[in-house]
Amino acid sequence: MKRYFFVFLMTLFTFSLLMQNAAAAEIVTAHAIEDCNNYISDGIVPYASLYLKAQKAWCSTSSGGKIEIHFQVTAKSRMSSVGAKDIYVYEKRNGAWVEVKHYSSSSTTGMLKSNTSFCDSSVTFTGTIGKEYKAIVTAYAGNSSSESDSIDVETSAVTAKR
Repeated sequence: MKRYFFVFLMTLFTFSLLMQNAAAAEIVTAHAIEDCNNYISDGIVPYASLYLKAQKAWCSTSSGGKIEIHFQVTAKSRMSSVGAKDIYVYEKRNGAWVEVKHYSSSSTTGMLKSNTSFCDSSVTFTGTIGKEYKAIVTAYAGNSSSESDSIDVETSAVTAKR
C-alpha cells in the first residue's frame, strides 16, 4: 500500500511541475506579443523589402495646436526617390479615427528626396486644441526603372496643445 501511495505522490508531483512550466510559457508568450505590438505601434516597422531598409514616423506637438509629423526613411542603396509618398492625418472623434488631412508628395515639397538613400523630413498640421491626432505615413523608395516599394507606418497619438 505504501508503494502505491508513493507512486501516486510522485505522479502528482511530476504533473504539478509540468503544469507550472506550461503556465510560465503562456505568460512569456503573452508578454512577448504585447512587447511586439508596442514596438510596432511606436512607429518602427520590421519589414522585408528589396529597397527599404528602415522607416520610422512619429508626431510631436507645439503651441497653437501645431502637430509636426516627422518621418525618416532609409533605402538599402541610393535611389532616385526616398521619403514619404503620402501622409494621412486622423483626428479622434467620438472614439473613432477620422481622416482630416492628406499630404501627397506630388503636391507637398520636401516629402521625397532625390538621388539619395536617406530622407529625414516633416510636415506641420494645425489641429484643434485638446483633440487627439495620429498619422499614417507611406514610406517609399523607388529607382529610375520604375521599381519601388512602400509600407505604411502609423504614429502614436498626440494631443494638440495651446
